[in-house]
Amino acid sequence: VHAGLYECTVRVPLIMYFPNSEHQGVIVHDVIETVDIMPTILEYLDLPAPKTIRGRSLWPLIRGENQTPKTAFIEHAGRNLVGLRSNRYKYIQHRKTKHLLPSYPFVKGREELYDLDNDPAELNNIAQQNPELLNDFRLELQRRTEKKLEYKTGEAKITPEMLDVLQALGYIQ
Repeated sequence: VHAGLYECTVRVPLIMYFPNSEHQGVIVHDVIETVDIMPTILEYLDLPAPKTIRGRSLWPLIRGENQTPKTAFIEHAGRNLVGLRSNRYKYIQHRKTKHLLPSYPFVKGREELYDLDNDPAELNNIAQQNPELLNDFRLELQRRTEKKLEYKTGEAKITPEMLDVLQALGYIQ
């Protein structure tokens, strides 16, 4: 059962294939986000990326160039938990109180901080011992979530045809 934002659930390998590239078999260990996929593909196709794009191309990393380390935004389904993952640390903030699993209750306001270099199994929450680092992550998460709220969502118009399809698929009666 998926519970939390631990490495076993948020660290997912990304495998990309670029035909005719001289960089086959390259392994990148840096932290990336799914928003980095589109600009990477656009650069491979030699197409300009929109100025409003949130991700960055992974080609500098693929080519072995240094790139400013990235901190990834992570969130749990239902936004029960949100967090940040850097190359070394992971910060998790509980946004809601939920008891999905007895062994790991979500408690609104709880914070977790892990040093992944020294504690890859995430067994030792170092939040209390590192108030300055904790505050840095807290402020960065606040900045990111406020910025995320700026994105507007549209409204879906349900047509009679859509209702027929949903009914035929068994989603509605």
